[in-house]
Amino acid sequence: MSTVTLEKVSISYGAQTVLADASATLAKGDRVALCGPNGSGKSTLLRVAAGDLIPDAGSVRLQRGAHICYLPQSGSIPSSVTSDRTVVEELELAFADQHVVAAQVVDLEERMANGEATDEVLTTYGDLTEQLDRSGYHTRGKDIGAVMNGLGFEESDRDRPLRELSGGWEMRVALGRVLLMQADLLLLDEPTNYLDLAAREWLEEFLSRSEGGFIVVAHDREFLDRCCRMVLEIRDGRLRSYRGGYTSFEQSRADQISAEVKAHELQQQEIVRIEAFIRRFRAVASKARLVQSRVRLLERMPRR
Repeated sequence: MSTVTLEKVSISYGAQTVLADASATLAKGDRVALCGPNGSGKSTLLRVAAGDLIPDAGSVRLQRGAHICYLPQSGSIPSSVTSDRTVVEELELAFADQHVVAAQVVDLEERMANGEATDEVLTTYGDLTEQLDRSGYHTRGKDIGAVMNGLGFEESDRDRPLRELSGGWEMRVALGRVLLMQADLLLLDEPTNYLDLAAREWLEEFLSRSEGGFIVVAHDREFLDRCCRMVLEIRDGRLRSYRGGYTSFEQSRADQISAEVKAHELQQQEIVRIEAFIRRFRAVASKARLVQSRVRLLERMPRR
């Protein structure tokens, strides 16, 4: 079942068309690399999928109850400059929804302790405690520690205020928070930009064992090859999909370009042949019908 579906999405900025009738279906478990030249619209497509940007045309459909998390290219935390939150407190925000549920559970426990153990209260209490158990809320401390360690933080960094971090380390916090959210689909825009080799390798492993899907933009080809099983390419505003890893995509893309070049060469040869026929027989009355058919054929031929 699809998590998010983009259907004939188009976006333009002034006279520049960034996306034109772009369609894609992304499902939980998909491991997708999003590729294309700089400025081709990769970040725009992620913003559309995340719901941060409304397309000029087309539609974006989200599966009911699906949880999508988006990490923009900057990876910035807007309030970090003045925030008194520590690194671990920022990562705890990944469990904000579960904290609300936990508070509701505590409230229900107090009501039951005061004799308000109605069927409705008991049923709600059971549903909420089960929801917390499934969410990983009770193991979040261990999960936060594992993410911090994987991204290169020291134990002493747990209580460091965000305002003391450099941009690169701030980006790691933002990445860690997104990874902890247990999304059905992660949208990651250049997550490896500020990671060293050890952190990149850890991220590869994390994504590989994740039950959710992801679509990632990165310049690290080896990272994409090891993590991804499908490639979406934006080229000339169009979206094309390729099954397989990044190396497979590069080969398919090279074969496609070779075929397009060959088709262009053959077309040019055919145009030269037709034009020569027209010039040779244009003044020959008996060939007038053939000449006119060649002229019409030439007009109908697509120019590559």
